[in-house]
Amino acid sequence: MLSDAGCSGTPERFCCRALGLARRRKCVYNKNKFIPKRKGKRMIQREDILSIEFLKKTEYTGCHQGMRYRLEKQEKEDGEKELLVTVWPEPFNFFTTPEEKKTRQTFTFDEDGVADAIAWMNDLLFTQKERWDGAARHWSDYGKGGTEESAK
Repeated sequence: MLSDAGCSGTPERFCCRALGLARRRKCVYNKNKFIPKRKGKRMIQREDILSIEFLKKTEYTGCHQGMRYRLEKQEKEDGEKELLVTVWPEPFNFFTTPEEKKTRQTFTFDEDGVADAIAWMNDLLFTQKERWDGAARHWSDYGKGGTEESAK
């Protein structure tokens, strides 16, 4: 979540506000600290994901630079809600993509959980860059396994 607020709890030399980055929207606020955006391509922003009220009712899917993602509410056996985030490379949808191509992570089902999920997806976007680059061009790598399951 982008913010112009101060960097409470952050050493002054790392404070984005002190560096003038927050006002120019060049940093991201996550887990009580500002993190400078990486240069180059745009990252997934909080504004790109619909509200928690929407996620209470149904799942949300999107894509960014070769990475597709799905956020959905999941209930544990004890009734507690959590946010399940799944990412996979393009070009296919959630149901057609084979399970071995998907990566999942759970977060708390609140605004902090959504912010953590976005940070996790952005981290994957940069740490597994080769996985997302050109993913749509390699549709034949998937084989027929995923498409047969979707036909059932």
